[in-house]
Amino acid sequence: MRTVKEIKRKIKDLRYRYLQKKYKRLLSRKPENCRFNFRQPLKGGETIGLCIPEDFQEINEVVWQGTICEDLNDAKNCKYFCLKYNKKMLAKQLDSELSIEEVCKEKYKDIAALYWVLNGKIKKSFFKRLLQLFRKSKEDQNE
Repeated sequence: MRTVKEIKRKIKDLRYRYLQKKYKRLLSRKPENCRFNFRQPLKGGETIGLCIPEDFQEINEVVWQGTICEDLNDAKNCKYFCLKYNKKMLAKQLDSELSIEEVCKEKYKDIAALYWVLNGKIKKSFFKRLLQLFRKSKEDQNE
């Protein structure tokens, strides 16, 4: 049996891991992470990424001689590249997702399970379904 302290530590470790994944995904130099990258619809339902810095956002598109920012090399070589997010924003976003029970259960199942254990709140219907699932898996193993 785990102690309350160990469960809290595990939740904290999992939150840290999820936050690091968010940082790696959303703070890397990719076109979709640039605040100047806009997806322009094309014929046929596809889109293309365009680099439109703030200096050119008010200018007519005929005057603007911008660039296409579609792949990693474009983003790496772009002199206007600027991240959409920062670490503080991402941490707040993760904390808000974890505070909403439905979102937590959907995206962060392991953390939701540990919260469930920590709070000790067991709903009978959920508990009964869980027991049935375990019984069914044991029956399948015995066959």
